[in-house]
Amino acid sequence: METWTYFRIIALIWGLAAVITKPVLFWVGGGNRWRDWLLRVAYNPERRPKWVYWAAFFAATLVAFTWFQVIATSISHGWILAAVMTLAFGKIVTLLFDYPRFANFVQETLTHPQKENRMVMVVSIMGVVLILLAFLIY
Repeated sequence: METWTYFRIIALIWGLAAVITKPVLFWVGGGNRWRDWLLRVAYNPERRPKWVYWAAFFAATLVAFTWFQVIATSISHGWILAAVMTLAFGKIVTLLFDYPRFANFVQETLTHPQKENRMVMVVSIMGVVLILLAFLIY
């Protein structure tokens, strides 16, 4: 029987979220209505929403626990996922400490279809890589 490690579960969840979030949210959320809500509420450069603090706390806890798992377990290549998570945490740091700049970046990306498509492509490729990592490495 195959063991599902912490690293496999996290890589798989993160990878699947990266690949399916955009299509599902736009299908369920009504396309442009979802984009409008993101621009108006979730990433409004005028005020930082409360979810930013919870997201930062959750991300910091997850990164710290992942590095703990790298040190405490004997899972080979666990450091790869921990390093990717640490790099992604930079987005959360920007979100927390320079929210207006981050919100403006999101606004710029979501209002230009070519930029949005590039972002979706990069995130989707990263998601596929994480899914492959989950099944081929962990």
